[in-house]
Amino acid sequence: MHIKENPYNHVNRVAISFTLLVSVFLTFLIFFIDEGYYDLRWTASAQNWIIFCFLVIGLFAGQSLIDALCIKKWEGKKRKLAVLVLGLPLGVLFTYIFLYGLALLVGIITFMSHV
Repeated sequence: MHIKENPYNHVNRVAISFTLLVSVFLTFLIFFIDEGYYDLRWTASAQNWIIFCFLVIGLFAGQSLIDALCIKKWEGKKRKLAVLVLGLPLGVLFTYIFLYGLALLVGIITFMSHV
């Protein structure tokens, strides 16, 4: 018995690969310029890698959400452009909301432990 493969699996893998590659590349560029003073010294710090991972996940989530919303509306270059133009700012917003929420939670727990 031959099982047919879903034709959208290849499209999904390509979309996921594209968004993940863009997320990692842009985060490396941001860290190269901002954290490393135009070099890769930032890679020696574990704290930088933690923030790097949060930012990659946030950017990837924003792009993936936009990609899922425009899956039937646009195809090809229009879709990739929409994912980049709309997904990256949304991903940055996701990341900052998560990180500030995490900082707030740590602050509340620290405050409550001293009371």
